[in-house]
Amino acid sequence: MERGTMRLRMGVADTHYAGNLVAGARIIELMDDAGTELPIMAGGDEGLLACWKHVEQYVPVYLGDYLEIRTWVSRWGNTSFDWEAEVYKVCELVDKSGKSSACNIIEPPALVAKGSYVGVIPRELNRGFQVPKEEIPFIPHNGENWWEKK
Repeated sequence: MERGTMRLRMGVADTHYAGNLVAGARIIELMDDAGTELPIMAGGDEGLLACWKHVEQYVPVYLGDYLEIRTWVSRWGNTSFDWEAEVYKVCELVDKSGKSSACNIIEPPALVAKGSYVGVIPRELNRGFQVPKEEIPFIPHNGENWWEKK
């Protein structure tokens, strides 16, 4: 498995600003939610988000946009692990006001945001791998951070 994937549509409850704009904090929350699957597979517990190492957001998200969040582990430690997330806009409303339900498929999908995080599964909560380790999405970063590459 190359990446874990979660898809969802931004609804009225997701909008926060004028023009039916979704807050950037909601995008970060979605990356965190999508990444929760990783520690469950690795240790049978949701674990804890220890820190956000880096987050970048590139394009705005609006009411009616369909997002795809892709996650994967990039480093294994003893109790911690690094994981990465990318958010793509795969479909959007034609009329950003939300008065029409007409949509456009975005091909290729537009990169909305990227994030790099550290997760921890405390030893006392870790129940061991719930799926074979090779089935957990893993793309090693080998100590190179994507946001430092030029």
